[in-house]
Amino acid sequence: MLSEPNQLHPPDGRGHDEALSIEVRRPDGETMVVELRGEADISTAPALREVGNDAAAGDLRRLIVDLDGLTFLDAATLDWLAETHNRLSATGAKLQVSCHTNLPRRLLTATRLDFLLA
Repeated sequence: MLSEPNQLHPPDGRGHDEALSIEVRRPDGETMVVELRGEADISTAPALREVGNDAAAGDLRRLIVDLDGLTFLDAATLDWLAETHNRLSATGAKLQVSCHTNLPRRLLTATRLDFLLA
């Protein structure tokens, strides 16, 4: 499991100044909080999948994903959220998305994933 912020740099040469930072905390034995900062795209999807795998493999009751620090997210990130929701639901756990900024909120609403919002 990722226990410290993980800096990922997109390898596509777009000159990103904002790598994705993933901070994972476990405030108690049943909850995992994942804070994302920077840009989440197809190049960062493997690291997000790793976090989802850790969450689904454990004894979590709740995974909270905070999107407020994102400056960019794409369909790969939305797909990760939907996939993680489905995997956790199968174990009886719940995915909650914390999102107060406009960009992620609009995308979640447009794709009908807004039901994930806490």
